[in-house]
Amino acid sequence: MLLQVFITPTCPYCPRAVRVAHQMAMLNPKIKAEMVEAMEFEELSASFNVSGVPKTVINSGADEQVGAVPAKTILKKIQNLAVAAS
Repeated sequence: MLLQVFITPTCPYCPRAVRVAHQMAMLNPKIKAEMVEAMEFEELSASFNVSGVPKTVINSGADEQVGAVPAKTILKKIQNLAVAAS
């Protein structure tokens, strides 16, 4: 499971979203997390239709979440994807 969190340096909510993704990755070896600076990686951002940050893209677009949300919101999306894959 890959969590890609698209951010901008001036966004006050982005650090929280990045922290949530990286904490999940530290707690579960099946989860990887990446922070992606949206302006620096414009093509990648465009490929996931990033129009607002923070935006967490789960498993290369299988699901996504815009905004800094509680960890349980991202966890629910991960669980739903894991159930669908099995």
